[in-house]
Amino acid sequence: MIKINLVKSKIKVEGASEEGDIKTFEADSGDIDQKELAIKMALILAFPVLFYFYDRHETNKAKSELAAVSRQVSQLQTELNQKRTEVEQLAGMDEEVVFLQSRLDALADLSKLRMRELRALDFIQSIIPRRVWLTRLQIKDAKVELEGAAVGDTDLNQLMNRMEGSVQFRSVVLLKAEDSTGPQGAFKAFEVSAEIGEAP
Repeated sequence: MIKINLVKSKIKVEGASEEGDIKTFEADSGDIDQKELAIKMALILAFPVLFYFYDRHETNKAKSELAAVSRQVSQLQTELNQKRTEVEQLAGMDEEVVFLQSRLDALADLSKLRMRELRALDFIQSIIPRRVWLTRLQIKDAKVELEGAAVGDTDLNQLMNRMEGSVQFRSVVLLKAEDSTGPQGAFKAFEVSAEIGEAP
């Protein structure tokens, strides 16, 4: 709860007489408190907005990469089929077929990994509690690292329970949880790591 002091203060002007010429100015501290409240509210709302745009950017980037990999897989599959037809007619092309097959397998694995990462990113966005915001999210080599802040322990526990109860993640570990304060007030800073689970 925020208390607003509405007491009006009077200031005596230097040089005025003591009996009848006292000039007063009234200062309403409510305007100052409302400005401070507005600034704090803007800071609190800035984190979810910034994370939303960051998440949109990362999602679009992952989708673009997945589409490019899918096109490469399709192209290589066509090439492989052509080479297999030629192998039936010509001898001595086994090595090239093996090479193309290895490239196709590598791209298929990459496509599968990108799909898992995209699903994990979408899932994180859907399970973030209302009073939790992220300041960093990194997905690398099927591992996820989260950093952020929660209004309280209950909100952080809610995030942990949702991650642990999902097939999208495994080995969910709370690396750090400590009380902190900032311009927006007191909060619980945290770090979480997890591994991306196999796609269902």
